[in-house]
Amino acid sequence: MFDKINTHPALFGAFSFGVTAWGSALIYVGLNDWFGAGDLRGFAFWMLIFSFLIYPILSFLSKKTSTKNLIKSYGIALLTSLLITIIFILLMLTILGAWIGAYSFPVLFCLLIGASFGTISTVYIKQPNSWVSAVVSVSMLPLIFYVLVSILLAEPNKLRISIKEEATHVEVQSLVDYIIEVDGVRGFARVDGSGETRILISFDSGLSDRRWEEIVSDLESIPIIVKLIEIENE
Repeated sequence: MFDKINTHPALFGAFSFGVTAWGSALIYVGLNDWFGAGDLRGFAFWMLIFSFLIYPILSFLSKKTSTKNLIKSYGIALLTSLLITIIFILLMLTILGAWIGAYSFPVLFCLLIGASFGTISTVYIKQPNSWVSAVVSVSMLPLIFYVLVSILLAEPNKLRISIKEEATHVEVQSLVDYIIEVDGVRGFARVDGSGETRILISFDSGLSDRRWEEIVSDLESIPIIVKLIEIENE
């Protein structure tokens, strides 16, 4: 069986990517009392598409990595995982826009985990005796994730708004459409609790104080919003 896998390292890597990326989301949701479990179905669809898209990249990686230079091979694998993660997250942002922030789990982290396991397993299958190097490479994931987050993300400004109970579905949808169009919005998530509907909104950290005050003022003027709280960055 291993011989068959050994002849198709890119295929195995693509499979590893999809399973570990979706599995990371599953574990995160499970640790949060299954809040947002419904998001897993949509994320599975994305992972299926990305598993097909990642295959040619892993196939190229398999052909270019050497079985003699382990450090170089796994180094290229980790750099490739970083590139794949950036490409896929940008693709999702292009298609989904601010809706990507509605996922109840960290999409960026899940993609990085999946891409890293996909590239590392592709290299490992070619040289199964290199398990020590593979373990070291996996242990580098926290550092890679930190670097990726530092590059793409800074701690966002956040607002939590509470919507009045008698608000209609049309009014709530109009509010969501408005939030999506606000310049500087990074993402949002609906949070139900304490008998009221709440929406947590994240904004770009680079907003000027004047722009931030304008956004807060505009939101406070919307009739169906009964409470607005600024969330301090930790």
